[in-house]
Amino acid sequence: MSPSVWATILASLVGFGLLLSFQQVVAQSVLQGEQRRTAAAAHVRKQWICQLLPGSARRDECLVQLREAPAWVP
Repeated sequence: MSPSVWATILASLVGFGLLLSFQQVVAQSVLQGEQRRTAAAAHVRKQWICQLLPGSARRDECLVQLREAPAWVP
């Protein structure tokens, strides 16, 4: 085989490897974004439940606990 054929094969393999890497990065980014949206929705839901609690002391305690807990953990 001539050197130009080897160069073409090598370039094709490198390009394919880069394409696979890019696909993996995009897939992980989509998954992480979905996890963030889910965590944010859960946080809003918990905040809404805290606001519905009777009595200002219970409501304030619930909101303080909610602020101390991390909203999203990777």
